[in-house]
Amino acid sequence: MKAIAPLLADGIDVPLVFLFGVAVLVPLMAFQVGVEGAILARLWRLSFRELARGVFLANCWSLAAGIPVKIFNGWLYYWLLPTDLAGFFARYPYTVMLGTGIYFLVTWRVEARYLLKWLAPPESRPVFRARVSSGVLVANLATYAVLAPVHYFATRPIHNIQEFTANTAWAHQPPTRLLYIDSATQHLKSTDTEGSLRETIVPLPVVDYQVAADLKLCLFRAPDGNLYLYRRDTGVAALVWKTTERYFMENVAFSPSGRLVAWFEPAAQRVQVADLQSSNRWDMRWVGEPKQVQIAWTTEESQFVIRSRGQKTSVQITSERTLKEVESSRSVPPAFAPVYERVSTGHYFSSRNWGPYYSRDELNGLVAWTTRGLGSHLRVYRTNNPTASQVRLAVNPGWLHLSRFAIMHPNFLSGGRECLFETHRDIYLLDVERRRVGRVAAGHSYILLDSRYAKGREDSR
Repeated sequence: MKAIAPLLADGIDVPLVFLFGVAVLVPLMAFQVGVEGAILARLWRLSFRELARGVFLANCWSLAAGIPVKIFNGWLYYWLLPTDLAGFFARYPYTVMLGTGIYFLVTWRVEARYLLKWLAPPESRPVFRARVSSGVLVANLATYAVLAPVHYFATRPIHNIQEFTANTAWAHQPPTRLLYIDSATQHLKSTDTEGSLRETIVPLPVVDYQVAADLKLCLFRAPDGNLYLYRRDTGVAALVWKTTERYFMENVAFSPSGRLVAWFEPAAQRVQVADLQSSNRWDMRWVGEPKQVQIAWTTEESQFVIRSRGQKTSVQITSERTLKEVESSRSVPPAFAPVYERVSTGHYFSSRNWGPYYSRDELNGLVAWTTRGLGSHLRVYRTNNPTASQVRLAVNPGWLHLSRFAIMHPNFLSGGRECLFETHRDIYLLDVERRRVGRVAAGHSYILLDSRYAKGREDSR
């Protein structure tokens, strides 16, 4: 069974959508009434004036009947269209043809039934049923011959990708290693841009995470919302914080040994520290915007840093096992421990998941820009010519560009020759020059073990 994909829309402007709908509907209705009325008038030897009102009302009824058909077609597209980009683009035309055929049959029958009722008294309807039905069929075939191609070319997904590949064996050397959450198992895994050297880091369901550079420790949020610390040497995940609060991985941190874990509780406005070996806990008051609080551990086991709203405070765990703020003027905090996580100033929320996201990367005069809601797409362009897309991939069918894909997290590699990005369930590699796209892994929420994802960095995306 396919996993349910959320429909994502970033701030729909309802008045704008309404005006856009009216702007499309009025000329569309005028065209249909004009063409169908002219054809039916000729077939039935009636004047256009006599038929105009009936044809207009018939089209209103078919428009209303088309709403549930659109909903049904949306469900049909969901089940028939593949979830990978290559399969989606390849099968989309045939799926839309099927949906258009279903819409045509329903609207034809509705219009024929209404016009039969409008034109003929009950006792004569059996006589005229075939004539009315065939006439409406011919009239609708004429309008659909024009409107169906126009609708397809106006609303189809578009791209200028030269080649979609099943793998990324063509990746530039040396390949880049990345971590990601597997879409099937939700386990934290590792691979490289060639799609080889796959390894399981955490064999448990993971929603968001941070890892030590040697991958021996992983602090993660599980599907139940609780915080766990996993040790690869023992294969044990210790429950750190049982909570129903929404928090981000920048709000939590672990010490270099993994013995201590600190986290920020938004509701209580407190920073908690737990010793996982002794079960001791300490806390301190911290007032700050929950989404802006960042905690990062230093290379010293007893010191971590809290940052929020431009304020930066070092916290020392004293020999008496208490928490003490250290004056920045008296102490220069050591370097941060090498820990990596998804880092961003932007966050998304849904009923079941939340976390950081970024939509832009820039390197060597190239910009990769994505949108994950309305009009979800990827664009790669040069900074000196932003209007000309070097690469464009838009998975946004329909007049409103509502997409089943959430294209996001662009990341340039190999000096700008390649770009990683992901959808809601797959990670892809783009060869920018050859305009080639291949799937790296069936996963999401990837990170690289480099400075861009280092915990404690102040220049978040």
